[in-house]
Amino acid sequence: MSISFIHIGKTGGTTIDCILRNKLTNYKQFHHNKNYSENEKYILWIRNPISRFVSAFNHSYYGINTQVQTIKSFDLDNCLIPGRMQGSINKSYVFSPYYDALFKSFKNANHLAESLTSEDTEIKQKAIDLMSCDLEHINKGIGWYLHNGKFIENKHNNILFVGRTENMKECINQLSIKLGINLDNSIKLRENIYINKSMKYLSPLAIKNIIEWYKDTDYAALQQLLNYEFINEEIFYSYFIYNNE
Repeated sequence: MSISFIHIGKTGGTTIDCILRNKLTNYKQFHHNKNYSENEKYILWIRNPISRFVSAFNHSYYGINTQVQTIKSFDLDNCLIPGRMQGSINKSYVFSPYYDALFKSFKNANHLAESLTSEDTEIKQKAIDLMSCDLEHINKGIGWYLHNGKFIENKHNNILFVGRTENMKECINQLSIKLGINLDNSIKLRENIYINKSMKYLSPLAIKNIIEWYKDTDYAALQQLLNYEFINEEIFYSYFIYNNE
C-alpha cells in the first residue's frame, strides 16, 4: 500500500514526517504542494486554524528577524528553518524580497489579524496581500491543502487517518494501531521557543477576523471532515475558540 502524508504547515508535520519516514517504505510527503496521486492512501494532521495562523506568523517572524550571524551552523536542533536561514546568509532576504518587506509591516499576529478590517486602507490592503500570499504557511492552511473541502469529498475513501496537533501522542498511538506498526511517539514536537507569550496574543477582533478570513477555506475543509466523520462536533466547534496560550 502506498501511503502519502499531507503535511499541512504548522501542525507538527515535521515530527510526523520523521516518524513515518523511518517506518514506511512506500511513502511520500506532500508539503508546499498538492499534486496528489490517484491511488494513494492519505494521512493528514490538522490543527485549530486560529492557533495555526499564530504559529505560521511567528514562524516567518522568527526567520525574518533572526540575525544569522549568531548561528554558526543550521540544523533543526538550533533553528526552525535551517535551509532558509542558511540560504539567507548571502542574500538580503529570507523568503523573498516581496514577502519579507510585506511581512515587516506587521509587528505581531494580532496586528496582522486586526488589520484585515482596518480603516487605514493601505495597511488593510497589505494585510490582505500577506494573508493571500502563497509563500510560506499563512495562506497555505488546511483549506489550501484540502481544496477547501473538495479533497475530502472526492477522496474520503482514500483517507486513512486524520490526526490532530492538540492530541499528538494519542493520535500517533491510534495511527500505530491503524498501520499495525510501532510508531515512536517520544520524538519531541518542534517548537518555536524563540517567541514569547505576548506574540501569541489575539484580541477578540483579531480572532473574529481570522475565523471570517478562513471561513471558506480552512473551516470549509473542517466541515467536510466533520461530514465524513473524521472529526466529531466537539473537535469542530473547539476550533472556533482561542485561549491565548
